[in-house]
Amino acid sequence: MLKLVLAVVCSCGSMMGATLALNATDITEATAFGSYTTGWMFSSSNPLNVTALGYYDSGGDGLADTHDVGIFTSGGVLLVSTTVPSGTAGTLEASWRFADISPFLLPAGTYVIAGTTVDTSADLITTFGNTTLAVGLTLVDNGLFAIGSDLTFPTELGNGYYNANFLFDPVDGAIPEPSTWVMGASALVLLGLRRVRQGRAS
Repeated sequence: MLKLVLAVVCSCGSMMGATLALNATDITEATAFGSYTTGWMFSSSNPLNVTALGYYDSGGDGLADTHDVGIFTSGGVLLVSTTVPSGTAGTLEASWRFADISPFLLPAGTYVIAGTTVDTSADLITTFGNTTLAVGLTLVDNGLFAIGSDLTFPTELGNGYYNANFLFDPVDGAIPEPSTWVMGASALVLLGLRRVRQGRAS
C-alpha cells in the first residue's frame, strides 16, 4: 500500500502544464470541400484560463496554411481568437498545432470553438473521431459549420468537426492544483509510515 501511495505522489507531481481540451482517436479525415468555419460546442463546469488556440495538423508534420481559430459564446459573440501559423511554427500537442495567446479567463458556461479553412488548403479536416474531453468539459455538439473564409460563428449542423482546439490552465480554487494533490497524498504516506512503525512496535 505504501508503494502505491508513493506512486500516486510521483504521478501527481508530474501533472504540470496546460491541459488539452479535446483529444480524439480513429479520426476520419477529408480534403477541404469549400471555405468554411468548422467547430464544436462544449460546456465547462469550471472557469478556465485559455492559454493557446490550435488547429488540426494531420500527420504532425506542419500546416500548409494559416488558420484563424476563436472561441464564441453560445450566442455567437467572439471572445478570443488568434491565427495559427503555417508550417511547424506552432506547438504540436497530440494532433493539433497551437499558437499561444495571453491567458483568457473563460467563466463556466457553454461555448463554441471553431477554426477556418479554405477550399484551396492542403490541410485536411476532421469528419469523425472518438473523443475524450478534459475533466470538467462536456461535448454539447460535435459538428458545426458556417460557409465563408472569414472566422464566423458556426450554426449549421455537421459531424465530427474537431479541427479547432484549445489548451487551458485551471483557475485557482476551481480544480485542485497538482500541489494540492501532492499534499494530500503526502499525508497518506505519513499515515502509512506511522501504521508501519506501530505494527513493528507491537
